[in-house]
Amino acid sequence: MVCDNSFGNRSSLVTIVNILRLGMVLFLSSSPIIASSQWAQTNGPDGGDIFALAVHPVMPDTLYAGTMNGGVFKTTDGGQNWNSVTPVLANPAVYTLAIDPLNPAKVYAGTLGGITKTTDAGDNWNGVWWGIMSIVETIAIDPNTVDVLYAGSNGDGIFKSTDAGKSWDAINNGLENLSVHTLVMDPETAGMLYAGTEDGVFVSMDAGANWTAINTGMTSTSVQTLVVDPDTPATLYAGTYTGGIFKSTDAGANWTVINNGLYTNTVLELALNPNDSSMIYAATFGGVFISSDSGASWVAVNAGLTASIPFVYSLAINPAVPSVLYIGTANTGVFKSVNYGSSWSATNKGITSLDVKAFAVDPFVSGSVFAGTSTGLYKSTDSGDNWAVVSHSPTYINELVADPQTPGILYAASSFGGIYRSSDNGVSWNAINTGLTSQGVLSLVLDPLTPTTLYAGTSGGGIFKSTDSGSIWTAINSGLTNMGVVAIVVDYDTPTTLYAGTAGGGIFKSTDGGANWSAINNGFTSLYLYSLAMDPVSSDILYAGIAGGTFKSTDGGNSWNALLNNGTSISASAIAIDPDSADTIYAGSNGGVLKSIDSGVNWQTINNGFDNTIIFS
Repeated sequence: MVCDNSFGNRSSLVTIVNILRLGMVLFLSSSPIIASSQWAQTNGPDGGDIFALAVHPVMPDTLYAGTMNGGVFKTTDGGQNWNSVTPVLANPAVYTLAIDPLNPAKVYAGTLGGITKTTDAGDNWNGVWWGIMSIVETIAIDPNTVDVLYAGSNGDGIFKSTDAGKSWDAINNGLENLSVHTLVMDPETAGMLYAGTEDGVFVSMDAGANWTAINTGMTSTSVQTLVVDPDTPATLYAGTYTGGIFKSTDAGANWTVINNGLYTNTVLELALNPNDSSMIYAATFGGVFISSDSGASWVAVNAGLTASIPFVYSLAINPAVPSVLYIGTANTGVFKSVNYGSSWSATNKGITSLDVKAFAVDPFVSGSVFAGTSTGLYKSTDSGDNWAVVSHSPTYINELVADPQTPGILYAASSFGGIYRSSDNGVSWNAINTGLTSQGVLSLVLDPLTPTTLYAGTSGGGIFKSTDSGSIWTAINSGLTNMGVVAIVVDYDTPTTLYAGTAGGGIFKSTDGGANWSAINNGFTSLYLYSLAMDPVSSDILYAGIAGGTFKSTDGGNSWNALLNNGTSISASAIAIDPDSADTIYAGSNGGVLKSIDSGVNWQTINNGFDNTIIFS
């Protein structure tokens, strides 16, 4: 079975997802893990974005999952347990997977910039093609000549290899759009190939040498997925980004929309029951739909899916037992059904690709740690070794803050829902947004001496302040010229002194509790801030990670000097300072973690044990 997994406008959607949500996360603290140069993966939180699924054609309990942040995961027990099988990838996002039907130990994975390949069922991977700058969204293997591969990219068109991926040639003659989301071969006619693009469907009758548009009747041309009926190959189905599903019974010459019962128009994956091609499954931005009448009508089958609006990227069917299905979702990982989709259950144990952006340590219970994710709140009671879900709301958590004086009180800042407060350690939450004009909240801090006073940085409304535990918020933006506030730091010696880092305006400082702000960017080479940290011993010492470098100030932000690693700038997306040894600093970047023991003068890389070296938090 060749599994083609494309998703709606992948390049643009992934850009949005990466802005709103962060990938592989590091918990930078003074824990024993930090003290060593060896990193260990914790047991969770499990889940994440699953862009691609592929089922072994002979041993269907073996599956591969391509994730947004963690490369490829593999299960050999039908999804009960998963293990990472990819080493550090240049880009950990895997958008499509294809298994060689004659030699299933050979698997291809499409990423940003090329394809990586394993010939030993995932034990080892090698890049076989890294010749483009766009995303490889789809891979098709010729079932008759498995060394012949076709790869579709979002920007560079279609490529062909005749030597199992060792070399590739562009085959775009007649192709009117080079954003190719899906490729599928006719099962009976050799050399016949269909391509779904941003400008509709194209067909080639000569193994890709020439392409012809076939879009009559197709009113939406952003084609994300194509399937061919194996029993009647002239019958095709096309899922589109905004137009739902189309059907052709004449090999694509004419198309008819078939959306009866479909209440979402974005369809990312289609799959046919291998024993009954009239039964079709659709993975959409509204969950899973099934048709039992060749597309004439559709019914949603989402029982058991945990997201309120489930985004389903990928879908795969057990070829031996078609009642068993797997779907890959946004944020919530892999789900499995054993009854043709009537009900679903999460099956994510070991898939540690969940977006985790925020941590909070319980100040009253030793070993208790909270993690804020795009799907809700998780908690560990053993210092991060194991995790369990606490609540599925709020979602898209950017910041977690625990009240240092009152047990059980947590605050959460969300990308979409504003600010939430819990008085029972996150089991239940209430929105506290009165006065908040922007509900995209990127940063949240408490006054360390008066924790009923909070400051919130938003994505477009600037900074807000509450003096009553979040019940009422007031904008405090006098002097602030950039309203995208990604970080706020409160001076622990003088809490009326605040620092705010922005996405484009640099850093601002207030000495009157936020009533007035002034820019303090002397020495910066960029005004786009990633991270901001204050020395735990001397509050005049600050560290800032900006686009293109990391800077240090020893005078309360009046001036900044670049920190270099062997003469090279460090773009730190996260900075943490050891509270017991302020000379020890950790910087997370897209090259992993750097450590300095002399306040940033010298650095060493400490990535041993990491599967993913893109660090955001």
